[in-house]
Amino acid sequence: MTAYGVDTLSTALTMVIGKNLALMVSPLVPATYLATGLANVELKDHMKFSIPWYWAISVIMIVIGVILQIIPL
Repeated sequence: MTAYGVDTLSTALTMVIGKNLALMVSPLVPATYLATGLANVELKDHMKFSIPWYWAISVIMIVIGVILQIIPL
């Protein structure tokens, strides 16, 4: 990634923090359909419930990363 002018640490942090929302809410991940089907929940209801929680968790991860000086300002 450094060949494109992007620091590898920044790329790794973006992938770790963004992974929460992408894996558990995305309609492109088959596990989302499996989980909502097994729980007998509509996908729209799952997304309405989950997105605020995953967004909050991502913000908390960023704040902790800044406090621990893992994410430079």
